[in-house]
Formats: sequence, C-alpha cells, structure tokens
Amino acid sequence: MNLDFTLGDFSGPLDLLLHLIKENKMDILNIEIEKITDQYMDYLNKMESMNLEVTSNYLVLASELLYIKSKMLLPSVKEEEESEEIDPREELVNRLLEYQTYKEITKTLKEKEELRKEIYTKAPEDIREYISKRGNVKFTDLFEEYSKDLVVATFLSILDMCKQREITLKQDSNFGEIYIERVNV
Repeated sequence: MNLDFTLGDFSGPLDLLLHLIKENKMDILNIEIEKITDQYMDYLNKMESMNLEVTSNYLVLASELLYIKSKMLLPSVKEEEESEEIDPREELVNRLLEYQTYKEITKTLKEKEELRKEIYTKAPEDIREYISKRGNVKFTDLFEEYSKDLVVATFLSILDMCKQREITLKQDSNFGEIYIERVNV
C-alpha cells in the first residue's frame, strides 16, 4: 500500500486511523471499531477540498472499517471446525502495529539525520577556528571526546579543506598521526 500522500495533517489513511485511536485513548489491540469508523468517516466528510487520487486511499480504508464494523455487528457464526472466533479487526490491528513501528523508526532516523547535519555543518567552522589559534595541529587534537559521527565528519571536513587549499595534511607513516597545517595565503 502506498503511504506517500497527505490529506490534512496526515500522511496516509493509517496515520489518520492511528491519530483517532490515540485521541480516543484506545488500546490498539482492542479498537472500538464502531466509534473509530464513525469518526474516520466524519473526518473524510469534513474535508473541504478532496483530491480524488489522494482520498481514494482513505476511502479504501474507510470501506475496510465499514466491513469490519458490519462483521462485528452481525451475530458470530462459528464454523464447526473452528473452536475460536476470529476477530475481524486482527488484520487491521497488525497493519496498524507495523505502520506505528515504521513511523517510530522514521522519527528516530530523522532525529539522527538532523544531528548528523548539525555535526557536518559545524565541523569545518570548529576546525578553522582551532587551526587559526594554534597553527599546526594533530588530527586527534581536534577532539575533546570521540564519536564515530564526529570523527567521520571531521575527517571529511579536513579532506574538503585540503581540496580547497585551506590546509595541508602530513603523515610520516602508514597509520601514523595526521598533522594539519594552515596554508598561509
């Protein structure tokens, strides 16, 4: 199912459904399908400008909700071979749980991306400032504490600064200390 569309504040029908479940303080494993379906339909009906291509995905989920609602309203018929009643919400709940997991992972990845952008933006400024105060420095002098992201960002920054002819790099031996020297212009 394609979830790369937006309607109002929601990035897809499952996003709207999750919002309604949370807003009603429902347990995702025990959705009050009648209440949620009514609210979901109300939301769709209130939308002023509906893009048919976008809303069709919302309407597909609305039809699924109505189907589940109707199944839950009908008296349950147990098949002779089955001793347990099948909950018609089960597939929807599984999709919602999976969507919720992806949404949380996406949020975490976006936060990490923002942190990395900040590190990569700030690294060249910090290097220039440090080198301008001290002249010649060792690569390891650029760090008060080590993190993989910071070391990689710093290394890429010094390579770029070297390419721009702001600094020169020297290393006496393989795996030896890297020395950074400011180019006098």
